[in-house]
Amino acid sequence: DATELPISGVKVFIDLNNDGIRDANEPFATTNASGTYAITGLPAGTYSIAVDTTSLPAGVTNTGDPDTTKDGKTSVTLIAAQNLTTANFGYQGDATVTGHLYIDTNGNGTQDSGEPDLANVDVVITDSLGFTQTVATNTSGNWTAMVTPGSTIANVQESDPQYPVGSIQRQGNDPTTFTAVSGTSTDGGIDGYFIPGTITGTVRSDIQNDGAPDLPVAGVTIRLRNSGGTVIATTVSLSDGSYSFIDVAPGSYSIVQTQPVGYLSVSDIDGGNPDIIGNGSPVTVTAGATTSGQDFLERPQACPNIWADWQTKWNLSPNDQPGDNPDGDMFNNLIEYAFCLPPTKGIRSPFCMAASLTDANKVDAVYTRTAGGALDVTYELQYIASLTSSPSGWTTIPLPPASLSYTYNTNGTETIRISDLESITGLTSGTGFVRLRVSLDANGDSTYEAQATTEVGGWVKSPLGTACRTYNNPFISCPVFSGTIDSVSGNDLVLTSSGGNTDLSTVLVSGTSYFVEITSGPHEGQRFDVTAGAVDSLTLANDASLPSALPPFNTTIGAPPSTLAGATFAVRKHWTLGTMFPTASFLASDVQTTADQVQVFADGAWTSYWLYDDDLLSTTNTLKWLKIGVANTDDQSAVVIPPGQGTFINCRQVTGSLLAFGKVRENDFVRPVFTGANLVGGGYPLAQSPASRSMSVAGGFDGDRDYKLADMFYVWKGDAVPNAAGYDTYYLLEGSPAQSAIKRWVKVGDAFITPRDATNLFLMDRAVFLDLNQDLPGQLVAAPWAP
Repeated sequence: DATELPISGVKVFIDLNNDGIRDANEPFATTNASGTYAITGLPAGTYSIAVDTTSLPAGVTNTGDPDTTKDGKTSVTLIAAQNLTTANFGYQGDATVTGHLYIDTNGNGTQDSGEPDLANVDVVITDSLGFTQTVATNTSGNWTAMVTPGSTIANVQESDPQYPVGSIQRQGNDPTTFTAVSGTSTDGGIDGYFIPGTITGTVRSDIQNDGAPDLPVAGVTIRLRNSGGTVIATTVSLSDGSYSFIDVAPGSYSIVQTQPVGYLSVSDIDGGNPDIIGNGSPVTVTAGATTSGQDFLERPQACPNIWADWQTKWNLSPNDQPGDNPDGDMFNNLIEYAFCLPPTKGIRSPFCMAASLTDANKVDAVYTRTAGGALDVTYELQYIASLTSSPSGWTTIPLPPASLSYTYNTNGTETIRISDLESITGLTSGTGFVRLRVSLDANGDSTYEAQATTEVGGWVKSPLGTACRTYNNPFISCPVFSGTIDSVSGNDLVLTSSGGNTDLSTVLVSGTSYFVEITSGPHEGQRFDVTAGAVDSLTLANDASLPSALPPFNTTIGAPPSTLAGATFAVRKHWTLGTMFPTASFLASDVQTTADQVQVFADGAWTSYWLYDDDLLSTTNTLKWLKIGVANTDDQSAVVIPPGQGTFINCRQVTGSLLAFGKVRENDFVRPVFTGANLVGGGYPLAQSPASRSMSVAGGFDGDRDYKLADMFYVWKGDAVPNAAGYDTYYLLEGSPAQSAIKRWVKVGDAFITPRDATNLFLMDRAVFLDLNQDLPGQLVAAPWAP
């Protein structure tokens, strides 16, 4: 046939003696490359033509000759001048070769049950003689060919339309070479073809926390698991956050990411566990297709959320236990871990009080932590009605989810607002105190290894009438920095241990007044105004006159003493006229005589302010506090009201209340007082008595049998009785010389001289006039409560 190949080098002879063996005298010819031969010069006659079998390739069998006997010889008759061309002989190799093709669906290199055979694919067979033939696989994927024994090549034709495009050979080799054996069937091998799929996805971060990816996350380890949960491939995300698995067998899978350090898992494409795609419904891979969009979304974390990771990151050993405080600030390691504060510097505060965003008469609290919070820490709210019940009277409750709102910050932290503390705690009488407790369960055994609490915050609502009342804000603001003083250099505090190489000017907001309060040591309770910050240092003001109504508002004369070294301290914002008396809580006017007023008495003189409205008819009017007696309309809202400075409020138009909130001072309080009248407020949000304020003869106060000669204080009657005027006056009675044992505070006009030393005459949110015979610049009030 046209596709059948010639055999060269075969001798064909005239078998004169008809014995089938070529003798030397018998004419012959040898087939050429075309398989043809020619014996010429023969006269007319009958001849026996035979094939010299010794010249045939090994392992071939005669399959055709002119007389159909298939014995390699035939008889022909020639006539004169005849050219006979029909003496053809055909041979076929006697070696059988076979093979098999199939689709290796799962790519495991073995044809498993259900994996289909590959039919109608051409295979080109090249035998030992170089002869080629093309066979096709049958419906069972098998192919068969007869070849000449010897080295044989089988080559599956990838150009065949039935060949699986894009496949990968998982079993066998193509082309494959093997040895065909004469007279037997030789297996040319099994070829399994795997048609893979591809999985692609990304790992990206959502720094805005809006559910949309913002930035890529590179280097995240991603593992591919089969339906049995076995990891079969591992890769990492690239610089653009992308990852891929190629050559994936069709089937069902799950994809697991190793949570990247510094990130919190937000979501993945299928919901559920944000670190596993396919835990709900599997990831399905189809042969030859790409399963894309297998995306993970992360949120940056500013701090580790596992205690052991936090310890590793900061490497503070041996000062790495929860109760340690290597930077000497206000907060131990557990607080700094739970609220994402650096344990090497005293910046920021974990928990602060805040005005409600929805109701000016309500108060909230806010705290910041790493995104998602510390996973081994429990955050709880504690509250108490009065500080006099502390430390044993605190009630602990879980943070109510319905009262929490989250702000996700781009630096990997989240700020949580606890709304309406009065409703949450049930402390609706106008005063309350709260703090957060954090509990560490590092080993997950449901037993806390350590607990810590934040500073206490609180609030008080002071009723305002239409007449005059005194007022005092007993709270302090959140600290912006705290630590331990290493040394004093001139007016500078050297703060290397707590500064952590921080430029402290960055924590001081321009235009805001700050003070340092000493919280331990021999100068506990002293305060110094801050004038500047630098790397690991603060510059303090030098106060030349303590009684002055103008800043600085230090509690000692001159530069800070060197003996401050070793003391702890906190830096806080001063209250100002604007922050202590929010314009929204008062009524304004364009005329001083009808506007609400605030009056301050210091250094023997009154300074008064009134709330000015520049356009009563406008909805965009500007309210500002103006100084009475000054012709300009400069806003006085930034005027500092120093700690312990009492005030008078004259509400002329409508009753209401003034909400104050902040932190509660835990250290002693120094309030310098001077000869003559002093309008004094307390340093703590609880009522106090003369005794609790150390107002005694031993404390430096003057007593006398004659009240006109003794130290006195005056309590404004309008603080207790609305619209009342005048003062209740108390003086320090000392019975010397006749009755030297009598030393007590009594009310002027009390014939029974009832002792008032233990009577809480000083309300937390009110002020009194203290009239002294001598200066007491170091008047110290010991902390009247215990956290």
